[in-house]
Amino acid sequence: MVFDNIYYFGVSSRTISVPAAAGSSQSITVDTNVDDYELYWTDANGVIDETIPPITAGGTFSDDASNPAYIVSVSNDGTTITVTAPNAGSEPRYLVAVAGRLRVLLTINQGELSLIYRALTVYGSRGEIGSLGDSVFTNSPPGDRVRGGEK
Repeated sequence: MVFDNIYYFGVSSRTISVPAAAGSSQSITVDTNVDDYELYWTDANGVIDETIPPITAGGTFSDDASNPAYIVSVSNDGTTITVTAPNAGSEPRYLVAVAGRLRVLLTINQGELSLIYRALTVYGSRGEIGSLGDSVFTNSPPGDRVRGGEK
């Protein structure tokens, strides 16, 4: 939370971590006594990208109109910021919330698919490691199945 002698602006997290899958969303909450605030796309140092107009409560914008990495929306009452990643594997991006004289830099990133998820997907679809094979439902005695069905 940042504040001056009169106003305050806080978010539940300065890092918005969107899950790895395409189309995933993540929200943070905003607590402020400032009537209106704006969100701007920035670089990692907080320098505002003047080519993209800011948004306020009830608005939605993206970092690139033709192929957005992230779409950001603010609830009508301004208490929730939601980030959606239309694609998987997006690079980190940055927003700055400007509320009067107060500024808060927000980092947006997208998680990677877990290693176990990727391994199960790759190996399970190939019929190799992770595949149960064909000998599970045979008529051979249980001890033969453990030994691979050979004596």
